[in-house]
Amino acid sequence: MNNNGVESAFSNNGNGYYAISYPFQGDDLAKKKTFVLIHGLLMDPRFWWKDQVALFQQHGDVHCISLVGHYPSTLPARFRGKIDESFLVRMIDDQLDGLGLDGPVVLVGHSTGALAAMVYTIAKGERVDALGILSSTPHGRETAGIYRFFQFLNRQCGGPGRVLYRLINKVNSLSLPVHKLLLGDVAHDKKAMFAYPDFDKWIASYFQHNKRLRAQSTGVWLRDLYEVDVTARLAQIRVPTLVLFSECDPYMDSSYVDTYRKELKGVESLTTEILPKTGHLYFFESPERFSASINNWLTAL
Repeated sequence: MNNNGVESAFSNNGNGYYAISYPFQGDDLAKKKTFVLIHGLLMDPRFWWKDQVALFQQHGDVHCISLVGHYPSTLPARFRGKIDESFLVRMIDDQLDGLGLDGPVVLVGHSTGALAAMVYTIAKGERVDALGILSSTPHGRETAGIYRFFQFLNRQCGGPGRVLYRLINKVNSLSLPVHKLLLGDVAHDKKAMFAYPDFDKWIASYFQHNKRLRAQSTGVWLRDLYEVDVTARLAQIRVPTLVLFSECDPYMDSSYVDTYRKELKGVESLTTEILPKTGHLYFFESPERFSASINNWLTAL
C-alpha cells in the first residue's frame, strides 16, 4: 500500500507494469470519472503525492500508471525495440486493460507523461474523456536543463555517453540528501519547494524505487523520444483539454502555451494557464495555485 492506494503489478507484451489505484472520495456518483495519471522521466507512479491525488479523488477513481522501464515497471532485459508512438500507445493500452478500465478515462500527464498522453489521445481518442497536459512540449526533444545533457549522452555519444549517464544515475541515488540537492534543479524557488510540509516524505516515498532505476532502460527513453513529435497533429485532439505551464520552469518554456492555443483547433473546451513565478514541480513550489487550477478544470468537466 502507498498513501492508502492499492498497488498492482502485471505483465503484457513482455513488459512489466506497476500502478497504484485510489478510490473515489467525492459525493456525486453521477459525475464520477476515471482518472489515469502518468509521471515523467526518472520517476514512477509514486511521483503523484497524496495531496495531488486527493484533488482528483473528489471527482473519481484515480489510477497512477507507469512509463514502462521506470522501476518497478520493467522493460525486457535485452530490449531491442524503440520507444516510438506505437510503443507509447501499446504501453497505455496494456495498463488500461490490465487495470480493467473499459470506459473512457481522463488522461493527465506531467512532462514526458503528458507527451505520452497526447500521443495516446491522438491515436485512441475514443478511450479518452478529457486530457491534462502539465508542463510538456508536444515533442520529445529536451530543450533545457540537465535532461538535455542526458539526451545528448544517450543519443550522440555512444558507449562512453551511456557510461557517463549510468554514473550520474548512480550519484543521483546515493542518498536522500544528494537526490534532494539534485532535484532542486527543477525549481524556480528551491526554498519554497523544499518548504512544502511533506516534501521530504514525498521523496522518501519514491526514493526506494528511484534507487533501482536502470540507466539502460531510462536511457532508451531519452534516446528515442527525440524523434516523437505530434505538433502537426494536435488538431486531431477533440476532448476537453487543460494545458498548464509555469512561468519560470527551467525545463519547459511557457511560450509553448501559444503553440497549443494555435494547434489545438479541434478542442471546443480548451483551458490554458501559466502559473506565475514557479518551476517544473509547481505541485510543491506553488501548491495553492496548482490546486486552484486543477479544481477549476475538474469542476468544469
